[in-house]
Order: sequence, then C-alpha cells, then structure tokens
Amino acid sequence: MSTTEPSTNYNFMKGRYFWFAVSFLLIVWGAFIWTSTGNNKYGIDFLGGTDLVVKFNEQIAPVEIRKILDNAGISGAIVQAFEEDTNEFSIRFKGTDNGNVTKDIQKAFEGVGGGFTVLKNDFVGPVIGEKIKVDGFKAVAISIIGLLIYIAWRFEWTYGMGAIIAVFHDVFISASIFIYTGGEIGAGALAALLTILGYSVNDTIVTFDRIRENLTLKDQSKSAKVGSLSLKDMSLTEIINLSINQTLSRTILTAGTTLFSCSALYVLGGGAIKELSAILVIGIIVGTYSSIFIASPLILSFTKNKKN
Repeated sequence: MSTTEPSTNYNFMKGRYFWFAVSFLLIVWGAFIWTSTGNNKYGIDFLGGTDLVVKFNEQIAPVEIRKILDNAGISGAIVQAFEEDTNEFSIRFKGTDNGNVTKDIQKAFEGVGGGFTVLKNDFVGPVIGEKIKVDGFKAVAISIIGLLIYIAWRFEWTYGMGAIIAVFHDVFISASIFIYTGGEIGAGALAALLTILGYSVNDTIVTFDRIRENLTLKDQSKSAKVGSLSLKDMSLTEIINLSINQTLSRTILTAGTTLFSCSALYVLGGGAIKELSAILVIGIIVGTYSSIFIASPLILSFTKNKKN
C-alpha cells in the first residue's frame, strides 16, 4: 500500500455539482447533434456508397474538384485531400451505384489538364453497411455492459455505476464533438471510440483503486496515515479528494504523453489515420476530465450514510 502524501491538495469535490451540470449540458448538446444530423453523421461504411482515391498529375485544389463535379451534374460528393503534396484525394458518395459513379467521374475529369489515375475504388452496399453499423454499436454496448459487470465485481456497484456513466459520457461526447466538426461515424471511427472506452476506464480504475486502498487502510488501523495526514477522521469526501490528488500526476503524465502521440498522428497522418487520431485526441481530453471531475465524484453521490 502506498502512503505517499500528494504534492497537490485541490478540492475537486467542492465543485462537483458544477462539473455535473457542465457534463449534463454537453450530453444534451450531443443528443441534439445526433438527432439533427440524421444519417449524415454516418459514413459510407454504415450507409453504403462509393469511396474513390484519385491522384491527379497536376496540382489541384479540393474546391476545384467539387466545381468540376458540380458542373458535370454529380452532386453530393465529399472531397478531402488524402495526403498533402501528393495530389491524392478521397472522393466519396453515399448510397450510390459504384459503376455509374466511377464512369461519371472519369468522364467529368477528362478535361482536367495532366490527367488522373483512380488508385482505389471501393463500394459498400446498403445492406452490408447496415449490418456493419448494427454490429458495431452492439460491440460498444457489449463492451460497456462487460465493464459494468467486471468493475461491480472487482470493487462495488457504486464504483461500477460511476465508471460506466463516465465511460458513456466520454464516448458520447467525443463522438458528438467529432460529428460537429464534420467527421463521420464509420468502422474506423467506431474502433477509435472503443479505444477511448478502454483508455478512459483504465484511467478511472487507477483512481478507484487508490480510493479503495485508502478506505481499507482507514478501516484497518486507527493510526493509519498518508504522509502526515491521518485517515482516521477523514470523511469519504476527503478520502476521494486525497485519492484524486495522489493519482493526479500519473493521470496528467499519461494523458500528456498519449495526447502528444495522437496529435503527431493527426498532424502528420493522412486519410483514415487523421480521422482516427482526431477522435483519440478529443477522447483523451474528455476522458481525463471525466476521470477527475465525474467518475470519482459519482461514487460520493451514490454512497449513502456518508460523513461529508
């Protein structure tokens, strides 16, 4: 058991209702984003459609590609630079027939100087897309239920509920921010969200373990101390505050190094890597916030007959 006195003494529990309100508003905002965007929030993986990667022999801007397609009567295209300085672009159409779209694009680009090459031409049917979507969301739901059962067994039900609410909070808000910034939820995005789920619950369990450790230490000995701090007369509120402060440096260092790596992938990566790393960056920030301000304070809210 660790008896190291923390170098910080922040009162995280004091403002817990404020942070609960902030998170509640974020969830309400996220629900609005999910309902207002309709099927537009889903990518080709879930809705079906065509995904082309086209390389032009001469430099061209995405806005010019959209203009060429619009002039050719091809609407609804999502054009993104695949990699910088390579003249490679991802051109996506949701819910369209692969053969017709490919022929129409090739015809539209015939007049573009320097020529072009289709590097990738993928098509996902709507039936397959719907199955991928259903299976993907099932995977998220099963993961959350499994975590609830494990944490409730490993700790107590109050810890399990706190962790699951925090995990749902992290995944939902991260996905909502990603959608709001123009991202699409597809198979890759869902994999990133599952990664966030694992990262967030790991960070939360470290703090939970320290809370349980300090409570056990307090119950086992009337003279139990953490550094110069006596645990005997500490309330649950003070124990949770102490535990968060004890693990705070670990939380910040872990989040900082992971955030740095994901940010590098976002800046230097292209295509799917850029989208995946964008979700991870958002998720790390939201997950770190919830581990400190949401998950542990929820234990206090769920525990009855506590001395505050």
